Amino acid sequence: MQQIELRKHTVPGQVEQTSGKIKILLAILLGLGGVTFGLQIWLSGQIATAGEDIHRLEAQKDVLELENARLTEKMNEEITLAIVEEKAKEMGFVKVHPDQIEFVDSLESFASLSTQ
Repeated sequence: MQQIELRKHTVPGQVEQTSGKIKILLAILLGLGGVTFGLQIWLSGQIATAGEDIHRLEAQKDVLELENARLTEKMNEEITLAIVEEKAKEMGFVKVHPDQIEFVDSLESFASLSTQ
């Protein structure tokens, strides 16, 4: 039997071309990996910044809700006082001074009191 030896014929430079293509492919993959890594770091920073903004806005929300409750209570007190003052006028009481209320029979008698 005769052994046939098969040899792969290589053209000079073909190995170098294949090696160069592998190097280019590796460089592209490393570049994409670097871009991906950088993008992850950037996104982490964006998420952290958004978290800080959310925390700050929630703190502002709490302060504004407290302020709103205080103003609503004050408004309700003023409305109640205005209703009481109107009822008092109907009953014949007149405010002659911010701290003093007097009873008068009618507005005409109040006018006569204020001219004295």
